[in-house]
This record gives sequence, structure tokens and C-alpha cells, in this order.
Amino acid sequence: PQACDLVIMMTTAASFSAKHFEPFPSVETSVTNAQGKVVKMSFDRSKPREVGEILQKCPSIHKMTDFTKKGILREELENIHPLLYKLLRWIIGTNRCELHYITDPSMRVEGVHTEHQFLLKSNPPEKERAFKQLKSDHHGSFHAFH
Repeated sequence: PQACDLVIMMTTAASFSAKHFEPFPSVETSVTNAQGKVVKMSFDRSKPREVGEILQKCPSIHKMTDFTKKGILREELENIHPLLYKLLRWIIGTNRCELHYITDPSMRVEGVHTEHQFLLKSNPPEKERAFKQLKSDHHGSFHAFH
């Protein structure tokens, strides 16, 4: 849950800075407006703040976990904003790194005075598994810097 929370917060911050918001979310949905007409909704690339404003309405990770357990996550998020559910799926689905919340105090960086620390792995799990298999098949590996 902490890693998801971190990625959502980083996306929110990036959307407000507007300088570092790539890739831009390409999500859209259809909704029925007050006049009963079906209209398409999506994000305007020239207004990245809209993404951040929607994410600020997002419930806490713990609340979303409860919604998931009850089977009502999508419905609840779409009630908050029609694009929120798809936006969160995009954020989690396009995250190309693996984040692990560090719970063991001995694994934390001492100079960083917070218990909220993460281990970042930049290889996708499939690639990491393949690397470990190759390493074991070829009797290890060595580190080289250039």
C-alpha cells in the first residue's frame, strides 16, 4: 500500500510542476451529462494540473483497500470523478519499477531521518527472474564499472 501511495503522490506532484509530466495519461471515458447526452471525457494535454486536481480527491490507500475488499472500488472512484479509476489504473499499470516499503529498520539509510523509506528496483520482475536464472546457469556474475 505504501508504494502505491508514493507513486500516486509523485504523479500528483509531477502534474502540478508540469515540467516533468511524461508520459501523459491517455485515459478517456464516456459519461452522461445533466441533459442526458453521452459525452467523452479525457485529459487535456495542455492542462496537466487537471490530473493533479483529480488525484487530490482520491481516497486514502486504506479506504481504497476497503473498497476493493467489498468489490466496490471502481464504482466509488468513478463517483468521485469519472476518470479517477482509469487514471489510477494508468498510474499503477505504467509504473516500470518495483518499489518495496522498507519495514526492517536495519535496512534503512541511517542519514535519512524517516521511517518511510523504499527500495527501488528498476528491472521488471520478469527481467530480474531471467537475470537470476542466467546468473545461476553460468555460475555467478561479477560487477564492472566503466
